[in-house]
Amino acid sequence: MSGIYDVSSGRPGDGPGDLQRLLSQWPAAATRRMGLGRQVLAAGLASAMLMAAPLAQAAGGTCDPDKLYDILSSSFHQTTAQLADDRGWAGWGQQMGGTTNIAPPRSIMGSSPVGGTNIGDAFPDVKPLLVTTGSATTSHQTVALGDDGKFYAWGSQGTVLATGFTSGADVHATTLSLPAGVDATDVALLFASYQFLAIVANGNVWVLTPSSSSDLHGDGGSATTDNGWHKVQTDAIGNPDLDNVIAVRGQASAGGIGAVMALTADREVYTWGSNIYDGAGAGRASNSDTRVTSAFAKKMTLPTPVQAGAKPDSVTLTSEARLIPA
Repeated sequence: MSGIYDVSSGRPGDGPGDLQRLLSQWPAAATRRMGLGRQVLAAGLASAMLMAAPLAQAAGGTCDPDKLYDILSSSFHQTTAQLADDRGWAGWGQQMGGTTNIAPPRSIMGSSPVGGTNIGDAFPDVKPLLVTTGSATTSHQTVALGDDGKFYAWGSQGTVLATGFTSGADVHATTLSLPAGVDATDVALLFASYQFLAIVANGNVWVLTPSSSSDLHGDGGSATTDNGWHKVQTDAIGNPDLDNVIAVRGQASAGGIGAVMALTADREVYTWGSNIYDGAGAGRASNSDTRVTSAFAKKMTLPTPVQAGAKPDSVTLTSEARLIPA
């Protein structure tokens, strides 16, 4: 299970600051009364909060610490946070050091120093543009896209990326490449779940997941890939590419069961996978109900209050793969 969460001040035009500024906004007395240290509180925020993001943010924009999507990425016992002022990323939690746990937060690779020796200090000249993390119970794997266009990974092999792409638990450059024609600066979002990785580039969605999870590919289960990536298409006539996307969330589990949701800049919601709710009177209400499957991205019929004019600003999923627009 994994999630990437947005934290905002709620004031128009006011972007989030770095980790320390975020935590400083929470009164220290309150954390003491709750019996929580600020680091634990940050992990809780990352695991529980998904707030609205301004939709003026261009789909496919370059990495920007002031954007409100994907400032924090959190999985079971692990969190990464993007720092302000183009200073990179920091991380903490279980297996964040590859084979070791990290607390308090430390910088990742060539990010500006936070907390002493950087995670992945063998790559001081590589700045991570985007970082995400996924987990399966207590196994974690972190994936970063560097400014050199390479993907880096560390932690428990096979948790997010197939073992054929990786070569160990410590921070290392993988053999995974971006889809043809996609540059690192084209990638606006990086999202991970169990054996699942997605990017949003130039408004399109690309998915990397095992062949056994063909419904999660979003391209009709096609065996054709671009450097291993599947480009998500819709179920409209001719199966055009899903585009204008600003956010992707997903949940995947063993056996390829799972669901993915995408939010577009005009606040339409699409979903695909083996365990989805499309809003059209069908879906999974409990573990015993029939699952609805769509191998292409299917436009959701949104709940009546939303149809009445309150368009969703954000989306997320539960561990049961129920899709929730908010």
